[in-house]
Amino acid sequence: MNTISLLPPRIKLEQKKMRRYRIYLSAFILLLVCAIVILPILGIYTIKINSRLYTLRDRNKVIEAYIQENNHILSANENIKRLESLIEKGMGKTPDWAQYIIILGESKPNGVIIDSIKTDPEDTETVLVIDGRAQSQRAVTDYVEWLGKSDALRSIKCNLVRQTEPQGGYSSEFQFIAYIGEVEQFKLDRGGSYEESTN
Repeated sequence: MNTISLLPPRIKLEQKKMRRYRIYLSAFILLLVCAIVILPILGIYTIKINSRLYTLRDRNKVIEAYIQENNHILSANENIKRLESLIEKGMGKTPDWAQYIIILGESKPNGVIIDSIKTDPEDTETVLVIDGRAQSQRAVTDYVEWLGKSDALRSIKCNLVRQTEPQGGYSSEFQFIAYIGEVEQFKLDRGGSYEESTN
């Protein structure tokens, strides 16, 4: 069914304008409400981000100050590491001499004196030449047996045992040859290094 409007065109135009005005007003109010809700949320988010940025900036300043204060220590630590590396390269494959001196001293019976310990590095193994004196040949035998029980020494040969004029109770001279075998790459003991103390 068709409807006919008897209103004058001017009033019809006014109604259309009012309808448009209400739509624009509704859209404006909706945008205003959205802005009122969203702007505080954005403000809070911005404040949080700024707070994090300030915290990071403060931390960076503290780290920069620490680096500037300790620059000489840090550069010295780098020099120490470089020198340690050079020492290890220079030493190459070297036995842990302290270990062998302890073994030779702990297994020594009371009636034995060690006069000298020399080394003779060969192609694949290191040889210790041990010269000493003993009160008796039995003490020399006991010493060789004790050294033979050590896992650190591969094998031991008695190169020389001879009876001599007694001097201070020691009447036998001896010379042993102890084979160490394969030797590992020399490593410095890095106990208490700067890295460990700062971590």
